[in-house]
Parts: sequence; structure tokens; C-alpha cells
Amino acid sequence: MRIKLAPSIMCADYAGLEREIRDVEKVGADIIHFDVMDGHYVSNFVGDAGLVKALHGLTNLPLDIHLMCLEPERYLDIFPLRPGDGISFHPETSRHPHRLVESIRSRACLAGAAIRTDLPAGAMEELAPELDYFTVMTIDAGMPGTAFRFRALEKIAKVKDMAKAGGREIFAQVDGSVRPDNAAEIVGKGADVLILGYPGCFDRELGTVAAMGRIRDVIGKICRRE
Repeated sequence: MRIKLAPSIMCADYAGLEREIRDVEKVGADIIHFDVMDGHYVSNFVGDAGLVKALHGLTNLPLDIHLMCLEPERYLDIFPLRPGDGISFHPETSRHPHRLVESIRSRACLAGAAIRTDLPAGAMEELAPELDYFTVMTIDAGMPGTAFRFRALEKIAKVKDMAKAGGREIFAQVDGSVRPDNAAEIVGKGADVLILGYPGCFDRELGTVAAMGRIRDVIGKICRRE
């Protein structure tokens, strides 16, 4: 079992961004998660093309760019993309989600889709066999710090089964209040990637290295039991 960790850079200290990147690399980050919010699909507004360019200059880790935006097609040419980065979007925000998947792949990127807490797994049925990965939201989209929705974890196996029925194996990410006290259950439900925000990584009191180290310890114990 190889569980990957993806610190969510929107929770980092931007004033010390290079230090934060070095810290998460030191503790074994696999991916850097980057949220883009348009202020319409979700109420918050965040995400800057210049920051993506800066991240590419600071790390060789792949980026996972999560588009919480209406008409996500418009953003593919706004953000600088590097081969191997992942781009995920919410299928209900696109008029042509299948075409968008093809467009993402044409840029040598991984194509992903995200599912909100209020949508059933069935919302992914048509698209799942075309994806490289999917993200299950366990908090309200665009609202860090809201309550963790344990029931959302049931979607992981269902969406994987949908993809498998279409002849494709895809990996699952979980995004939203992932922390040491729920990481084991998340992994037990089939998650392959844990996206880490304030409680799982960028803890202002513990510090990034110690906070992410706690998650790494939990994952290590799970893997040793397998």
C-alpha cells in the first residue's frame, strides 16, 4: 500500500512559501494541491496563475490543480501547466465534461474530477471510466474548517467500481479536514491520496514538519498492518 500526501498550498504561509515547500518535501509530500475558486461556483475567491508559476520554480513535485469554477475550460490556458500535473474539475460546472477531459490530457496532464458532499456517487457514473483520478470532498466546497462528512467516504468505492466497470483503474483523493484522528478511516475506505490543510499539515502551533509528521506516522502504522 502506498498512500500519497498532498499538502494544500492555500493553507500555507505565503510569506514563507519557499520554507513551507521545503518543509513538506522534507516530510515526504508527494503532490502539491492547489485550489482555484472563482467566487461564483463557491463563495471564496482564490488562485493565481503567478503562484502556479512560482510553485513550478520551487519544487519538482507535481501539482494537483482543483478548479472550483464555473466553465473550467476557460482556465486551462490561464494557468501554466507542466506535464504530469493533475487538473480536476466539478463535472456539473462544464457543458462538455468529456471534451474537457480530452483537453486536459492533450496538455500531458492527468484528468480528474471532484464530487461535492451534497452530490451522490452516481453523479460521476458517466465520467468515471474516462478519468485518471477523482477527489471526494469531505467538507463543503470552498469552505476550509467546516465539519467533516464521514458519509462522503462511501463514495470512494462506488466511483472506483464505476471506473472499473468501464475498464479503467483510477485513484481516489480525499479533500477536507483530513487529520490524524480520521486518516486511518479515510485510508480504510479506499483513499489513495490525502489532501492536507490546516489540521493535517499547516498547523500554526505545531509547525508544518511536526503536523505532517503525525499524519505520516498514522499512514506508516496502517501500511505495516497490511
